[in-house]
Amino acid sequence: MKKGLPENAVYWICATDPASLCGIELKSLSAGLPPRLPSNHIVFRGTRVVLVSRRRGKDLEFLVPPEHESMPESLKLFTVHMDRDYNPWKAVRTETINNEPASESPYKEALIKFGFQEDYKSLILRARF
Repeated sequence: MKKGLPENAVYWICATDPASLCGIELKSLSAGLPPRLPSNHIVFRGTRVVLVSRRRGKDLEFLVPPEHESMPESLKLFTVHMDRDYNPWKAVRTETINNEPASESPYKEALIKFGFQEDYKSLILRARF
């Protein structure tokens, strides 16, 4: 029997968290991990990375398809930051998704379904006050 988190558990970690491997010089582990900055986050489903968020959500990299069942739970990373008591984010403005303009991305509909809105060349999720 495996111990630890179930394979379908979705959780995230800030790149600067002491438990994060971001910034550690290990060839086998560093591919795709963002720099060790407080504006970067990694979302996991079980042991698998499903989303890398850079620059407070301006640049997203999904490692699962747009219709993946973990998508809504993965995006909660942003609402948690907006709903927290200390220094909440006012909005998340996503400019690129997997190195494409957010407005042209196949992930656009999944983000809109979650609550993002189209805003010129980006997608924006505003805090609910």
